[in-house]
Amino acid sequence: MLFVTFGETEQAYCLPLLANARKAGINSEVYPDASAKMKKQMGYADDKKVPFVVIIGGDEMQSGLLTLKNMTSGEQEKLTIDQIIERLK
Repeated sequence: MLFVTFGETEQAYCLPLLANARKAGINSEVYPDASAKMKKQMGYADDKKVPFVVIIGGDEMQSGLLTLKNMTSGEQEKLTIDQIIERLK
């Protein structure tokens, strides 16, 4: 899965989430450029055939519910990182 963020604050927020996902055996990465637009990050996920994207913005940071997007079906749902890990294991 790929963590997609809206800036440096969100990118820093998702680093421990990335560590949790990797520890659970889920192949994950954070888009390397925190200033890149959402469209570019999603294009990167498409190009690399990443099956799931986790979108992290201000709302997600505040609520703790992250947006998980299935890149094949386009479906999105709000889940905690633990729920995402369980879903993708």
